[in-house]
Amino acid sequence: MVYTFRKDTSIGNLEAETDTFLDECFVETNAYNNLLNFERNTNFFKRIIVGRTGSGKTALLKKLTEADSLYKEEEIEAEKTVFEYIRNNIFINELIEKKVDLRIFFKALWVHVILVKIIEILTDKDTFLDTLIRKDRKDLKEYIDSYESHFFEDEALNEITEKFTTGINSELSRQPVKVGAGINTEEYKRTQSITNNYVNRELITKQRKIVKYLEQFYASDNKQKKIIISIDDLDKSWLLNQNVKYDFINALLDALKEFLDICSVKVIVSIRTDILEGVYLGSLRQDEKDQSLILPIEWTEREIKEVLDKRIAFLLEDHYQKKQIPTFSKIFSFEVKNELADNFILKRTMLRPRDAIEFVNSCFKCADGNTEINEKHVIEAEEYYFSSRKKALEREWQSIYPEVQTYINLIHNLGQQKFNLSNLFNIKDCIKEELLKTNNDEDPLVQTLLKHDDQSIKEVIKKLLDIWFSIGIIGIHKAQDLIVYSKFEKQHLDLSDYEKEFYIHPLFWRH
Repeated sequence: MVYTFRKDTSIGNLEAETDTFLDECFVETNAYNNLLNFERNTNFFKRIIVGRTGSGKTALLKKLTEADSLYKEEEIEAEKTVFEYIRNNIFINELIEKKVDLRIFFKALWVHVILVKIIEILTDKDTFLDTLIRKDRKDLKEYIDSYESHFFEDEALNEITEKFTTGINSELSRQPVKVGAGINTEEYKRTQSITNNYVNRELITKQRKIVKYLEQFYASDNKQKKIIISIDDLDKSWLLNQNVKYDFINALLDALKEFLDICSVKVIVSIRTDILEGVYLGSLRQDEKDQSLILPIEWTEREIKEVLDKRIAFLLEDHYQKKQIPTFSKIFSFEVKNELADNFILKRTMLRPRDAIEFVNSCFKCADGNTEINEKHVIEAEEYYFSSRKKALEREWQSIYPEVQTYINLIHNLGQQKFNLSNLFNIKDCIKEELLKTNNDEDPLVQTLLKHDDQSIKEVIKKLLDIWFSIGIIGIHKAQDLIVYSKFEKQHLDLSDYEKEFYIHPLFWRH
């Protein structure tokens, strides 16, 4: 029996939420096994899933929820919980405008939301409160009772926010400070001090007591299910102000550290590489202090092939005899431009499942009405795939590099796939012209050019080279078969790298 490819033939959707192939074709990677590990070793503390767009972060979390009956998973939707309670608060937004650091308050909101999730999974709220009374933990019950019947509901966040506003206003009013009108250095310091003291006294200190109680509870009850709480919508556009968004995420990373010693609970945050980079660029946060918590999601060619093999077999299993299980390499066993088609496709992905799935789907679409795929179909599919991936790459990095589209387009002016710094200086006039065309004086490369000194174009070329490397459209050419592309461990070029030879990613080499 043979299979006829159609325009709608697919090995899965690009979004994990609607991917009907995911359950049957999921590949259990080391990252997946690490997240399910609750043994107190190094891997136990991996809580921050970091990966590029399409690397499978959401799919990973989705499969964790279905691991087995020993685990209980809950999700926190950032946009629908924490953030809407401060959006329209006039006083808080005035503090933000005056550069008052509210990360400690944002952290308290996160800790509250996570605490509620844990307690709700642990037992019903009445049983929990009764346990506190029996163990003579009146201080904890008083904190919960201070929010009356709302503590276990989203409304508590609104009440916490209102109490924060009232409390800070009350302390400021003893020596009036006009927060809405200009704020001098002394007033700023005083406002910051009052804010920090209030949050520590009224929120963080009390929350930590409950966390400590939960640590003791789980340590004494080994029969409790393992709890995974995931937070996965941090790339949504729920805040227009990027700096405030980064402050919220910064606060979340601090909040999850409060729960590291609860042995049966993991609070897992999924975050895009570019967003995490924005967090580190926009604050004094030291990335090395988070290293023990970070789990980069990166794939090898072998793993991507396994993903494709499983999906192709699942698609075609009813059309072939069992002894002839179809695989990616068998379907694409012909040559494309003097190269095996399977290698041709893999080289034009950025080694992310979404890239590979999209390219193969495009090939199926171009083979509409045929029982076999050939070179012409793959070459045609590459054009559609390139256009889609280029747009996705621009969207991914636009928050950090608003003129990223111009940066990517500039690489097409190089006349060779392998190049060095000297080759870039040969097209310096073109680089300068295209960047100035953007008329974006806030763009860092344009700002450098506008210095109008001898060093400016040299700085721009090196910055451009670093950006190309960071976003993945060039790699360092180390040997004939070894190109080093950006990874989490090496996201930027070192000073010594600028004198090396570079290689344009095959997908972006359009000659």
